[in-house]
Amino acid sequence: MGRYHTALVPRSGEAAAAAARIHQAAGRDGRANASQEQAASLAAACQGARTTGLGPDAVTSVLTPREREVALLAAAGTSSREIAARLDLSVRTVDNYLGRAYAKLDVASRTELAALLRARAPR
Repeated sequence: MGRYHTALVPRSGEAAAAAARIHQAAGRDGRANASQEQAASLAAACQGARTTGLGPDAVTSVLTPREREVALLAAAGTSSREIAARLDLSVRTVDNYLGRAYAKLDVASRTELAALLRARAPR
């Protein structure tokens, strides 16, 4: 990612973590979760970077590991049928995981999910 990665990603993560706190205080749980997920994704991209604004709470995903796995695959454009085959799940189970992720992150589509998760760790 180049020389800007180490400086910009932690600051972006700090901003997302701060947004999560503000949304939480205002009672906007879905937006708080979405900001928290962005902070976690950005922190993961930095592999262990910690700053005063990006502490241990900021690097915790609001999604379960399986919800996150399914959400990342869906955000990358993988169909529910393909995700189901890859993870040895039923299509209905995949769609249930996606539904829970959508609700937690306050998004309504794969497009919104992809926009939210685009800052995730490198492939």
